[in-house]
Amino acid sequence: MICNKCNSQNKGDSLFCENCGAKLHTVKSKVKFYTLLIYIAIATILLFFFNQTIFEKLSELVNLSQKAITIILTVLFSGCSIGSMFSKYRLTLCSLLLPLVSVSIFGITQNTNVKEIKNSFDFESKIINIAQGTTLQEAVYNIYPQLQIIENTYNIGGTKLIAEMSADFIGISQSYFNYEQNIEIKNYNDLKLTYIDNSQNIINQIINNNISVNITSISSNWSAFYVYVDVVNNTNRSITVIIDQGQMIEVQAVNVQNLVVYEALTVVLQPNEHKKISLKAYCAAEKRGSPVSKRAKLTPFKLNAPQSAFNSQEDVWNFINPARKR
Repeated sequence: MICNKCNSQNKGDSLFCENCGAKLHTVKSKVKFYTLLIYIAIATILLFFFNQTIFEKLSELVNLSQKAITIILTVLFSGCSIGSMFSKYRLTLCSLLLPLVSVSIFGITQNTNVKEIKNSFDFESKIINIAQGTTLQEAVYNIYPQLQIIENTYNIGGTKLIAEMSADFIGISQSYFNYEQNIEIKNYNDLKLTYIDNSQNIINQIINNNISVNITSISSNWSAFYVYVDVVNNTNRSITVIIDQGQMIEVQAVNVQNLVVYEALTVVLQPNEHKKISLKAYCAAEKRGSPVSKRAKLTPFKLNAPQSAFNSQEDVWNFINPARKR
């Protein structure tokens, strides 16, 4: 083994240089070093899946990662003096590429997923409701006329939520969005919903242009979901914003669970304040897929249920579908 300090040759199992006494970088020490880098890479990936703060800045991290990859590749394959200068660190630089590439791939995947969601929802809105001879959206608006006004003006959902809950009510469930068929849109009583009329509720604050809202992401701890929301006070005064227990959240993906907030939240926003809040929610459709990492919108509807219906995920499912308990 060659000593990095005096360049003299040593025996393969030597720990210190026989000429100058300097510590030699053995294969074992290098293996430990690169094992540590792999652990760092795995930790980075796990942070992306489970740490919401980092996830919210995904786009920024992806851009930085791609720039870092470009720089490292340039150094590794450069034929100039810069490449020679870093030649002995090539393995180290290659190891650093692992977490960076992981971040970039994850970001690209999420971006593609968002495009698929948009395309699938555009398709859903055109499905024919044979029973009423209208599009899915028009069929919902016939029963819920107030939804047409706010959904087309603000970043608020409702059509997809009502359509899916109607499909679940009559037992069509996941096959509903796969083909055209006779679907009857159900009313408030059938779906156990009520329209939110609280003036301080987040929906009415949006409609009155007092605040701007954007759901940034959804995560899960296996027993419940966390919906992360950016809220901006558009006024020069303090505003109290309420999210009601039972408030419904529409997830923008095909055959994916919509959500229901199980813990009410009150937030006070100072003039022009920008605040990030998290809503605790259960899923509202047992047989649909996970909403984690999907786009979503708040709706003006809430589940008209007693406090006992929000004690657990099972209680929510049992309230929405009483036949489930039999």
